[in-house]
This record gives sequence, C-alpha cells and structure tokens, in this order.
Amino acid sequence: RDAIDEFIGLGLKPEMAFQKATERIGQPDDIGTEYFKTDTRGHSGLPPWKRRIWMPALIHNYSKTALRNLKRNRIYSVVNIVGLAVGIACCFLILLWVGDELSYDRAGKNADRIYRINMAASMGAHSVRSAGSPGPLGLALVEQLPGVVDFVRVQSGWSGWFLNYNGEPYTDERLANADPHFFEIFDIPFIQGDPETALVERYSIVLTESLAKKIFGDEDPMGHSVKISDTDMEVTGIIPDRPRNSHLQFDYVFPIINMTQWRESRIDDWDYTQFATFILLDESALPEDIEATMNKMVQPHLPENVNMTLTLQPLKRIHLHSSHMDSWMLVYPNPGNIWNVILFSAVAFCVFLLACINFMNLTTARAGIRVREVSMRKVVGARRTDLMRQFFSETILMALFSGLVACVLTLLFLPAFNTLSGKQMTLSGILDGGTVLGLVGMILLTGLIAGSYPALYLSGFRPVALFHSASALGMKSGGGVRKTLVVFQFAFSILLIVAVTVISGQLRYVDTMDAGLDRMNIIQFAGYGGFFNNYEAVKNELLSHPDILSVTNGFPPGPPVHMRGTQEIEWPGKDPNSEFVILEERVSYGYDEVFRMKMAEGRFFSKEFSTDPENFVLNETAVRQMGLTDPVGKPITYKGNDGVIIGVIRDYIAGSVHYPIQPRLLKFAPFGFHMILRYRPGSESTIIPFLEKKWKENVGP
Repeated sequence: RDAIDEFIGLGLKPEMAFQKATERIGQPDDIGTEYFKTDTRGHSGLPPWKRRIWMPALIHNYSKTALRNLKRNRIYSVVNIVGLAVGIACCFLILLWVGDELSYDRAGKNADRIYRINMAASMGAHSVRSAGSPGPLGLALVEQLPGVVDFVRVQSGWSGWFLNYNGEPYTDERLANADPHFFEIFDIPFIQGDPETALVERYSIVLTESLAKKIFGDEDPMGHSVKISDTDMEVTGIIPDRPRNSHLQFDYVFPIINMTQWRESRIDDWDYTQFATFILLDESALPEDIEATMNKMVQPHLPENVNMTLTLQPLKRIHLHSSHMDSWMLVYPNPGNIWNVILFSAVAFCVFLLACINFMNLTTARAGIRVREVSMRKVVGARRTDLMRQFFSETILMALFSGLVACVLTLLFLPAFNTLSGKQMTLSGILDGGTVLGLVGMILLTGLIAGSYPALYLSGFRPVALFHSASALGMKSGGGVRKTLVVFQFAFSILLIVAVTVISGQLRYVDTMDAGLDRMNIIQFAGYGGFFNNYEAVKNELLSHPDILSVTNGFPPGPPVHMRGTQEIEWPGKDPNSEFVILEERVSYGYDEVFRMKMAEGRFFSKEFSTDPENFVLNETAVRQMGLTDPVGKPITYKGNDGVIIGVIRDYIAGSVHYPIQPRLLKFAPFGFHMILRYRPGSESTIIPFLEKKWKENVGP
C-alpha cells in the first residue's frame, strides 16, 4: 500500500500504480505477512493491543498518505484549511467571550453560599426592580434565622469622590462602602492587614495594590492617612486589584457607617433601600425557606400603598441576570445578559457547523477523483474500516493545520475583538490549561464531524467502480447529499445576512432616533470646593471660555434613568381613587439648554421669574395621564407644596428604549452637586486643560 501511495503521488493512475507496486514488492516479507494475516472475521491474528489500528507503521502510513494528498492538491488543501481555520477562529473568539461572561463571581470559598437580596416593589401603576433591600433586614435575618450565617451591605463602583493625599486628588478611583465582615464573606485575600479588623474602625480605609502604589509609591502605606473630603482615613489594609470578572469593582473601601455622615444615608431605616445586602447561608439552609421568612419579616414595616417582594439571587448569577434592575446606584456598569450568552453560543455553534459543512462539500465534490484510489486499495486487501481510519486521519490532520492557523488568526484579531466586545482578554488568559484543552477538543471534534460523511461515503465504494466513469459515479452517489448540504449552507448564510441587516438597522435607528435630549459633547464632574460654594461665580468663569456653550448643575448628573416615584401629587379634578405615580427630577437653570430639551408648551425655569423655584415643569406623559388640557398655569400640590405648571417639556428617553416613558415632574433645586457643561464639538484639546486649571483654583492641587 505504501508503494501504491508512492506511485499515485508521482501522478500515476491507480491501475498503473498497482502494477508498478506489484513489480517492486514481489512477495510480502514476514512483517508484511503478519500484518495482512486475518481470520475469517477480518480480525488480525495479533492480540487486540497489537492489531493494525494500533500499529505505528499503520499510523505512519495514514499520516504520510494524508500529507501526500494535501501536497498533491495544494489549492484544494489551502481552501479547505483556510475555510476551517476562519470558522474555528470565529467560533473560538465567540466562545472565549462566552467563557468570560460565565466566569464572573466564581472565586472565593463562599461563592456557592452567597446570595444578594433583590427587591420588586410597586406603588400603584409604578414599579421598581432593584438590587437594594431594606437596610436593617440583613441583621434581622442573622438574629432570627439559624440558616443565615452572616450579612454585609455594600455600595460599589462609583467614582468622583474627593479622595486626596497631601492635596493630590484621586477622583477617578472607584469607591466601595461596606460592613466590617465584607472581606471575610467574599473571601478577599489581603496583601497587608487583617481582613477581620480592617473595617472595624469608622475612619479606616482599605486600598487596592495599584491605588496604594499610585498614592504612596514605594513607601509602606499601612498606618498612613488619606482624606475623603476633610476626614482623615487610616489605611488599614492592602488587597490585590479586583479581578475583572467580578461585579464588585472598586479601588478603595471604607466602613458603611460613614455614609450616614457624607450622604445622610439612613442605613437603619426599613424604607431606605439604597444598599445591596448580601447574606451568607449555611450549607444546609434552603434559599426558598429564607425567602418566605424574610418577606413576612418586612411586611409590617411597609407603607400601606406599597407592595414589596424580596428574592434571593445567587452570587454567580448576578452578572448575567441583573440587566433588568432599575436602581442606578446599585447596578454596576455593563452588566451581562444571559440571553446574549445563549445567542452568541448558538452563533458559535452555527459558525462551527457551517465550517464543517463547507469542508464536507469540498471533500465529497472530489469524491469522483478518488473513486479508483479507494477501489484499488480494496483490491489489494484494504477493509472499509481501514479506509475510514485513513479518511478520518486526513480530516483530523487538516483540522490540526486549520487549528494552528486559527490560533494565529485569534491572536491577530484578539485586540480588535476586545475593542468590539468591551473585554480585556489577554494571551495569558487564553493559554490556560482549560482553554488549550478546549481548543484541542474543538479541533479534534471538527476533524471527526467534518470527516464523518467523507469517511462513510468514500469508503463505501466497491472495486467494480474501476470500470465506471468516476465523475458519473460521484454524481450518482454523492450528488443528493451535496445538494442538501449546499442548500442548507446557502439558506443559513442568507438567514444570517438578513438577521445582521435587521439588527444593524435597529441599532442605526436607536442611534439616530430623536431621544428628546442630546448627551453628546457633555462633560460632568463632581462639584467640590468652589464649584459648590461659589457656583454662580465659577459658572461665569467657565462660560468665559469660547468653547463652553452652557453650564448647569444637578444631582444625579443628567436625567436619571431610574428614580423612586411618589403619589403625593394633587390637582383639580383628580380622581380620588387614582393610583397615579410620578417621578421627580431635580434641575437647575440652564438644564434644558445643556441637554437641548424641547418645550411642548410654556417655558423652563428662568431667573427672570422669582417665583419659578416654587413651580413645576411636567413632561407630556404626565400631563396626558393626569388628563389635563391647557396645563400651563394650572395649580398642583406636590408633597404638600403648592405651585403652578409653568411648562410642559417634550417626552425624552433617559434610559433604555425597551421601557415606556414614565410621568416626570421637574422641580427646581439650585444646589446640585455635579457640574454639567456642554462644549463645542472637537474642542476637547482646549477644554480639558482649561477645566484642570479651574479645578486647581477652586478645589486644590
């Protein structure tokens, strides 16, 4: 058989190759006799572990034959290898993204026993889904339920706080505040310090390694003090930088009790739900039992018009099952979505399947060329299983070559893929043991799937095929299957093209639709120091720059996506049984100009009218649901304060277009914490240095 392969490789037809091989070999030697010796069932006379499937000589023959076929058909081989490589590379990149999404919050010995308490509350027609829960609930659960081992309240991910050291500000770093057991529950390792005592003292702070290096350089930070606003905070611990695949992201942590001073947070009030509460359950505790008990526990503390349901969410599910949450204070940036994972996994499978089908189509299309080769091999004693092993070895070898090319393509396109997906996957992360084994498994699976039909199809030719037209035989035996595969391949490709076109159109529509406001070319920053105390003077200084078009202040910065609603609004003609809920938004002069909001009727707040701070602006949805006609000038009472409607602002989309626009009431509030300004497009190079200068003048170095 080696001789036949050699002569076929030289370009001889199978008949001539058989004749030349017979002349060269003459009679098999002892090894050849033993090799070809079979019983009546076609089994080798050797023990099972020495039969021909395991013999090195046979494996060497398969490999040599496969390489010879690849070399003889260079164009076909390149097309097939590149096609498989592109398919594997695309599939591998997608699966890397899927694997990264599924890896969130898996670290720590307690990961399987940590649950976050989520809240779904409704008041009339208004509903809120939040990662927050009543402040005292965690402690009550620990004291009353044996299955709850410990609890911790957390806020994390913000930036913009006035952290400084020796007058040097660090406002871009992300904060977290938490109860003292935070590090123990989440099993966060310490480089320096004691996790049990690091947050016990009120004015203590724990830094990540990179922040400590940034602030103190090579100096030991332990025992030193940094400032938050005007408060000295002692460094009591250094921890590693937070892993990217954790939903809890921060650069420093301080005790939660400080929020009662800096934000007037009511952490011990049952109606205050701006902290995420995590509980650690005993191994024998049942989450459904804990859920039922805590819902009974919270009911006596709720107002009569509020319905609240609390649920436990496993830590490992938070990243992929939190995109529906409403609270902007508790939902970290860019949460995942389990449906995206499912969708991209399906896309990866389809790309993988199309690559295999493409390979099968190319292979079976050449079946007619190899008919005589297969028949010749059967004439000289090859069994169908031998031929199947040969074809599988060819496809697996080709898949291995494709895998190597796919690895190169993956590394080349990984930076662009990271940019597209918003990930930070690195080469070291790709080349871990599990990923390498997964890639090898994918390559072998590709070879087996892609080679299954050719192996079964080509190995089934009978020696009589030598006397038939190879092309006719190929058309008769494989044409139907090939046509089916080609039709499927084209149909699925068209489906993908249509889907991509529709999705692109939807994204383009969302990107260009009139949202009722404009968030482009806007800069916002925390208004410390003179920005808050001397707002009007600083505003005039900022407006003196020719590229700054308008300035305002507010809290939160910009139209908030999610807010708590209230029913404390009255107007003439209101139905006493109405459960109308309206959302409050606090704004200042120039707010509409900065965000380019449009008025439907009336006007916005203006300094020219001294009574404006007592009055209100409503959006179109609020006016429509209140049933008001000619609303400008109509009196309303909001939270016990009387005023009139001075304007109706056009509806605007503050968050996702998936949610309906809610009724909103805009109330004047002159002391917003955040500075917000609109600048001329393309002037960033002059604006940023100017703002840095003003920051040093009004806040400090």
